[in-house]
Amino acid sequence: MKKALLFQLLAQDDLPEVLAELLAYADAAGQPALRGAAVHISGQLEDWKKARLRNDVSDERMTEMRNGIRASLLELLESLPEDSGAQKAPARPKGMLESRFKNIVFWFMLAGNAAAFLVLFVLGHGSGTLTPSETMTTCTLLLGPLAAYFSVMFSEVVSRRGDEPVSAAEKNQRVSSKFQWVSMTVLVAYFILVCFLMLYRSQIYFSEFTGWLAALEGGLGVFVAQVVHALFKKAV
Repeated sequence: MKKALLFQLLAQDDLPEVLAELLAYADAAGQPALRGAAVHISGQLEDWKKARLRNDVSDERMTEMRNGIRASLLELLESLPEDSGAQKAPARPKGMLESRFKNIVFWFMLAGNAAAFLVLFVLGHGSGTLTPSETMTTCTLLLGPLAAYFSVMFSEVVSRRGDEPVSAAEKNQRVSSKFQWVSMTVLVAYFILVCFLMLYRSQIYFSEFTGWLAALEGGLGVFVAQVVHALFKKAV
């Protein structure tokens, strides 16, 4: 609520509404001093109401009490910042929570490896492009980056097995949209190239195939190392 509107309510002698707005603002803005002052004035207003119901206080005294309450509220309103009356909606946090992004990267890598293994299975057992030993060698190469990423994730879980409290700042750490976009693009490009390379296997020697695959794995390894460094500083 705007500060000018609070002054307008005070001018209309709508003291309960002014107090209600002040208390709501104090709670939303986290200002215990302001809330304490508003509660104190609210108590004075309740005393005035009780005196009016008992009808045992002179009119002059009642007017004096009411004016004192109005003066206290006026002083309190004047102490507020100009924009304090407007309860602004909190800015929407940018980016994705780190904890969520870590899981997305893992499941994306797992899904990509599953797709690559499906192509590998078709080539090995369906078309006979790859022999069993070649298939095993290819599986070993493909699992390297995923195993490295999973080991760091698992280390982080183990390091918190004592249920030690996580700070609010750590809980709310976020990953920028640019970092998300670059990461997902790298992973998609990697798995597309891996599947293409396996489909192209029949055109090249296996030594050439493993050489190209090792190069792709090395590139993904650099990416995984950077992600681990950025997201798992405490676990490594």
